[in-house]
Amino acid sequence: MVKNIAKCKLCESVIQSFFKGDYAECKCGEIAVSEGDAMFVHFKDPANFLRIDEDGHTYPIQYNEKKEDDGQENLGFVHTLSKEECIKGIDNLITIYDNMPESETYRPINHKDFQSLLMIVSSFFKAS
Repeated sequence: MVKNIAKCKLCESVIQSFFKGDYAECKCGEIAVSEGDAMFVHFKDPANFLRIDEDGHTYPIQYNEKKEDDGQENLGFVHTLSKEECIKGIDNLITIYDNMPESETYRPINHKDFQSLLMIVSSFFKAS
């Protein structure tokens, strides 16, 4: 599962939001993350925000700014995964399910699990 982890370029704080309702801010207040796997991000200047993946690699974010005349809600953070990141994410999900206790494999998935999978699949097709 993708984690909501970020690093501030200004104060070099590494922050993480673990669950819904959780909010973490860097030491200087430049960036913040919230809502755990919902992946909400907040920043004063996007150039100072670095996303951190599970392997510790950092990369800048891409985002859409709200345009006053387009009538669409501001989506904020948008990151399209590379093909390699998609494959890695899918392989990671397979490993997680392979290592689950047998009794857990028969439990239903929740909407957040399904949304995470759809995001990976969607990014895969966009990267192809």
